[in-house]
Amino acid sequence: MLVLAGCGGGADRLANAAHAADSLVSIDQNANVELNTEGTGLDATFRMDNPLINVDAIGQQLFDAYASQVLKTYPAKIVTEVCRAVQEDEGEIHVEIINTGVEQHKVFTLTGRRVLDLQRANLSALDPGTVREQVVKVAELMVPGGKSNEGCLRVETSVSKGFLEYNVVWPDAKSFSGSSQGLLTGRYMEALRNDFKALGAQGYTFIDFLTKLGIDGVRIAYTAEGSDESIRQAFPWREITKAE
Repeated sequence: MLVLAGCGGGADRLANAAHAADSLVSIDQNANVELNTEGTGLDATFRMDNPLINVDAIGQQLFDAYASQVLKTYPAKIVTEVCRAVQEDEGEIHVEIINTGVEQHKVFTLTGRRVLDLQRANLSALDPGTVREQVVKVAELMVPGGKSNEGCLRVETSVSKGFLEYNVVWPDAKSFSGSSQGLLTGRYMEALRNDFKALGAQGYTFIDFLTKLGIDGVRIAYTAEGSDESIRQAFPWREITKAE
């Protein structure tokens, strides 16, 4: 997220780092980095316009783990230069995520040392269990299917057996009795593909991140209250991302 630094020392060095980082992240016109008002750290802003994502639901561990994976895509030497420029002034890096479509925002604060630690950390060292729990918190606000779920009692979200599972619980089994997995494919495949497209350019990065967490796709389940009857259909990422 935050990279590239110029030469020089002190304030000049930090200003060069802010300018170069901004040149990198502002390519898609949805992000910018600038020197903070005190001149001691960096303010990074990332914008999205996606009603599917509740920014408030993003927890610190999830942010850290995702940032760690993104930081690894940048040259380690350049990340180090940015962090040293921030550390030199004992400043911080404020990362603000804004969802303009639903007027939500959240700020995460990192020290230069923390950015370096994240860039170097293995995912296994970043509390992946808690990260998966926080993925569920975000995902439970992104239930696919829309009208297909009308009449259900609730939708339970979890990570189960390598899939992000949406368990649509119905009052009784009449809603799907005698149906096969084809019912779920017909109702949810297009919806899942449309949700993926709505993620835009970050969609593949996000899926790669989930895969590293051991989540290989989405599974839809239909169950009935007080009944053992159920149907389930898994949708691997390769099917969700396939061009129609």
